[in-house]
Amino acid sequence: MGQPAAAVSKTSGYRSRPLQVTWEVTNSINWKPVSPRSRAAREFQQFSTAEGFHLIEQIADMHVPLLALTGGDPLGRPDLLPLIEFASERSVRTSLTVLPMVKIEPGITAELKACGLMRAAFWLNGSTPGLHDHFWGMPGLYRRTMESIGLCHEVQMPVQVNTMLSRRNFQNLDPMIELLTRLDVSLWHVFFYVPPKREEAGEMLNADEHEEVFAKLYAASRRRTSRSRPPKGSTINAICYSSGCANREENSQKRLPFLTLPEASMMGKGSYSSTLVVRHIPADFCRFRAEM
Repeated sequence: MGQPAAAVSKTSGYRSRPLQVTWEVTNSINWKPVSPRSRAAREFQQFSTAEGFHLIEQIADMHVPLLALTGGDPLGRPDLLPLIEFASERSVRTSLTVLPMVKIEPGITAELKACGLMRAAFWLNGSTPGLHDHFWGMPGLYRRTMESIGLCHEVQMPVQVNTMLSRRNFQNLDPMIELLTRLDVSLWHVFFYVPPKREEAGEMLNADEHEEVFAKLYAASRRRTSRSRPPKGSTINAICYSSGCANREENSQKRLPFLTLPEASMMGKGSYSSTLVVRHIPADFCRFRAEM
């Protein structure tokens, strides 16, 4: 990151910069709700405040569109609010992703917005408590996520929802779309499960199922109603989705397969080619995410 990445490449014509920098700012999860202004000292091995400021300055120099703050519990950093404020002062847009286990108290969302946070993101892997809580192995997380989304709406903070799709919740896609429409979600990130172990390969969708998901996501993105519209969506670990959308647009009057890519089920490391991840997080917290 030592060189500015905003220059246009002489060979490709594209600006050689990431579309997003993801900074995993902390490892820990504090199960008790505490204001970020009153947290304990920072963890060993995570960036200091000065290092965080330097990182943000580099991101600003690169003109990266978005800095996504994530990790075990980003609210666990005592300097989270100053970091967000520092980024806002340098025209770096920030989003904050919170794990379902983290409880957000009233007032924190207002503080985050006042510091310049652009969007809050939450994990929601099912349209019902049974599906979502089973995915994480803890009861009560669905209700907690709904409460957190409500707190964001109270201060008019835009909400992003992340969903991990696997065989266990694949059939729940349509109810999820309806739920997110009612929740007035501004952005929906759909992740496709990439198993960390060979014996878990059965949880990954096959090529035909990926195509079915792509078709439903595309249809939802095109839907318009007088009362509401589905959230803007994007897919992670499915780089061929944009190609499928292009085919869909070009061949809307023809009876052609939506996606004909044989590698549709082979999502993997190349999926993060446009995202730069700054990580200080153990593998335990990455079990539902593909490595770069």
